Amino acid sequence: PASLPNNTVRALVEDQAGNLWIGTDNGLNCFNKKTRTFIFYVHEDNKNSISNNSILSFYQDKKDNLWIGTMMGLNYFNTKTKQFIIYTTENGLANNAVFGITEDENYNLWVSSNRGLSRINLLTKKVKNYDPADGLQSFEFKDHAFCKASSGKMYFGGINGFNEFE
Repeated sequence: PASLPNNTVRALVEDQAGNLWIGTDNGLNCFNKKTRTFIFYVHEDNKNSISNNSILSFYQDKKDNLWIGTMMGLNYFNTKTKQFIIYTTENGLANNAVFGITEDENYNLWVSSNRGLSRINLLTKKVKNYDPADGLQSFEFKDHAFCKASSGKMYFGGINGFNEFE
């Protein structure tokens, strides 16, 4: 309870309560900075589990929901029920490897992968995918290569440069 299960940290985010969420190659970890203890979440064979233990990215949306990108899909974590809702190619994502997550001003999540960019409308749950035919630098984006600027513009980097859009 006082240490990480794996030393390779791939993603970090602090939630509104001040907890530090730490993504490793061996699962999701929530570090309570006040008590200095961890809660661990790992993939299990049930529908309420995280989709994969290889955590690649985090995003906390405007409504303070926690989104987790893994090698096997996008995970929404309900902090009240401690359950996960998983989005994969079966739900319309371009690919299950989720490298980057950010949000636009219209409550859409933008998710980068190694098969293009997906836009998920969080109100309707509809997914639209984009690829090089839409002007993307490549199908393949890279992990940790994304940000939303203070201007509202979003940037996603990949193997052939980066894309900028609002």
